[in-house]
Amino acid sequence: MRSNKSAVVCISVLTSVLTLSGCGGEAMPEAPKAPTARDWTDAEVDAVVEVQLERINAPLTGLAAQAPDACDEIQVLRMRHRDGPAQAGDADAVFMMMPGILEGANGFEYLGRQMVYIAEREHGEHIEVWGVDRRANCLEDLYAMELAEQTNDTATAEQILFDYYFFDKPVQGRTFEGFLESAQVPYLKEFGLKLATEDMFTIMTTLMPNRIDRQAKLFVGGHSLGGIHTSTFLAWDRDGDPLTLDDAGYANVAGAFALDSILTPLSDIPDYIAAMVPFNLGELGLGVLQPGSHVAYNGALLALDYNIAPRYTAIPNAFTPRILALPEAIALVAKDAPNIESEALARLPHEPDLDFMIKVLHTRNSENLLFGPGLRDFRYTQEALVALLFDDQFSPIGFLGTSLGHLNGGPLAEKQKILASLADLPLLGSFISAAYSGEQQHIAASTDDLYYWVHFDQIGAGSDSDYTDTSGEYVFTTRENEMSDLRDFSRSLYVGETNFTEWYFPTRIVLDVALALPFEHAVQSGFPVIHRDAIESVPRIELIGGDGVIRPLIDNGTIAPTSADRRILPGFNHLDPMFASANSSSYFDNPVIPALLQFARDHKAP
Repeated sequence: MRSNKSAVVCISVLTSVLTLSGCGGEAMPEAPKAPTARDWTDAEVDAVVEVQLERINAPLTGLAAQAPDACDEIQVLRMRHRDGPAQAGDADAVFMMMPGILEGANGFEYLGRQMVYIAEREHGEHIEVWGVDRRANCLEDLYAMELAEQTNDTATAEQILFDYYFFDKPVQGRTFEGFLESAQVPYLKEFGLKLATEDMFTIMTTLMPNRIDRQAKLFVGGHSLGGIHTSTFLAWDRDGDPLTLDDAGYANVAGAFALDSILTPLSDIPDYIAAMVPFNLGELGLGVLQPGSHVAYNGALLALDYNIAPRYTAIPNAFTPRILALPEAIALVAKDAPNIESEALARLPHEPDLDFMIKVLHTRNSENLLFGPGLRDFRYTQEALVALLFDDQFSPIGFLGTSLGHLNGGPLAEKQKILASLADLPLLGSFISAAYSGEQQHIAASTDDLYYWVHFDQIGAGSDSDYTDTSGEYVFTTRENEMSDLRDFSRSLYVGETNFTEWYFPTRIVLDVALALPFEHAVQSGFPVIHRDAIESVPRIELIGGDGVIRPLIDNGTIAPTSADRRILPGFNHLDPMFASANSSSYFDNPVIPALLQFARDHKAP
């Protein structure tokens, strides 16, 4: 009787298309649809948009001066039309973009280039976009990454990258000195919010020296934590004198914007900081009883002094600089042969952090977690492997979520959310609970088949907007939930002299934002945020992902209504505002770029 009842339940569940895995079910995805025609090519954009990594000399002082000489320069990814004005002050508008946590300037490489191209193509305007690198990016050794980018051979690229970063072998006479440990970077304690904000002022006064120009056409904003940073900048006063406004942030801009983030009075930050920073301070060795007190803040800084708390945001043997370097390496290996079978993971050494992250990314159920098979046992094309690290339906790490398409090539199953149980474990708990995606997740079910990637514009066609199994009953994803091209995204991971993932995000920024900035002791703690309400007088637009990290906090009332133009973007995940396709109008209309360009058009001075 019990066996028959189980069989009936399984049949009922499968025919109702409620789940694939509840009864051990698997399903084969339907064939991809034909890709859509593109309005223009990437080569056409590159032909007219100049991308240059500007380096602005700004020597560090005090303890920070112990950092390598490269850290005495601020890096800005400057994107402009090749035929546009040479001086930013003569541009029609300029957008300065601040990255989120664990994110470098290349997070804006696709968005910025497309904005510059579209502004001229559709409106005859010459704009600039500046993607800002935080100072700590100076610590990344990208030597082998740049060598691999220059080669057109997959095997050569893989040999260069793996020898250099993972096997301690010299490459062209140079040997990697290793990923830095917290004890090696005492100066990183000074790479906090104050330095990052002062760098914003240095960038704008260097590249656009006339304040009248800045007031007329400079728009400042950011993604994720970059929204909080923008709010900080607007409240900042460099000389601390409220009567002299030439050096006040809000008095140097024409407007502000946020990408899956919000622009807010600083006092509101504690209510939603956890949504943007996927680490609990206690698990970083910073258990404090009174987070709003000056004493607690100073105590946390002492923990950095004595290396009790790590000086960059990492979890030993789980989430490390090596893990953050891996996506760029995987994307570089895939760039010239995206559709051949990947052998990269099979070559990776068995190290605790690599093995842990592989488990996090590719676990079907509790039996699979304990006994395998694991990610190294499956067959993926090279580009599919990149997608598995970031796509919202495969990567369980929500703050990396991007809507890139779907997997095909073999049967798929639903993932059980067994990793959510790790939220109860010490140290890893806060990482899992904050970062773990709540979306429907899928996983490859066969170790024999070669899985390949179906791009976002192959999900739907005409009136058929669903991507289903071959029976047409089980829906894997829908056209409305896919909008970012994996090829555009992969390029941003490696292209040029900087990158997307940030290996050494300073813990000091987390402390400054969570324990000092929102409170009365902020000025006493070195943050001249004396124009705390000035944000209300600046034109603002917020572009919020419908499936991003901010939307739930709006829905439950944690984030209050605002006078800003707040728009919800259906189907967008956390990274999609920067990567939603801009040249697929017959399939998808990008809402981000037109909104930003029109915002600037509406609010710039004549």
